[in-house]
Amino acid sequence: MPDDTVSEWLDFAEDLDPGMYSSLDYDLTHDKPMELDALNGSVVRHADDVGVAVPLNEALTAILPPWADGSD
Repeated sequence: MPDDTVSEWLDFAEDLDPGMYSSLDYDLTHDKPMELDALNGSVVRHADDVGVAVPLNEALTAILPPWADGSD
């Protein structure tokens, strides 16, 4: 990765509107189908393949399935 990747993403995040939220949050709070596997599950699978730790994605993938499939 380029040396300035972290600073670029931090700059991007600082410019976000404080009221913004993720599409997963929107889906969860509006009873919409969640793209949990496509968004977080794929990150977990790829990270496992290349040996990278992604604990937040692992946690979301483990915790959210009951809501993702509508069985909450």
